[in-house]
Amino acid sequence: MTSMKKTIICFICLLLFLTACGNNKLPWKTAKIQDPTLPGKSEITAAIDESKLSESSAEIQIKNNGSAPIYFGWDYEIQVFVNKSWYKINVDDPDWPAGMEGVEANTEETYQIEWTRIYGKLPAGKYRFANPYSTKPYSADLTEDDVFYIVCEFNVK
Repeated sequence: MTSMKKTIICFICLLLFLTACGNNKLPWKTAKIQDPTLPGKSEITAAIDESKLSESSAEIQIKNNGSAPIYFGWDYEIQVFVNKSWYKINVDDPDWPAGMEGVEANTEETYQIEWTRIYGKLPAGKYRFANPYSTKPYSADLTEDDVFYIVCEFNVK
């Protein structure tokens, strides 16, 4: 075998190895989010208390500066940022906690989120919490235009 052929074969093997290693960094299957912007309203903000953030849970403060209460369930997503893109973490049959929460107009509420039941412990990386909400109580007559997202980015170290 010529030196050039050996070099090409080694290069192809190296590429295959690096590709395989790159796909095994995350413990879940993921799907790239085609439109990473989530519709939200500027008067609804969220922040995670870094001192209460771990690979298993976080404390999130949701502030409603709007003129109407907001309503949401606990069917949130944790999304991961990899290679300059947001990815949805695919989970099989998530067992979301039941219930409805709300934040009255011009108030702030703090919630403890524990995601290990659904996602397991998060490895180091950049993530975002995304939870749908509406200014109308959840009911069958909600349209796509009635649903917005509470979004909050955070880093697990």
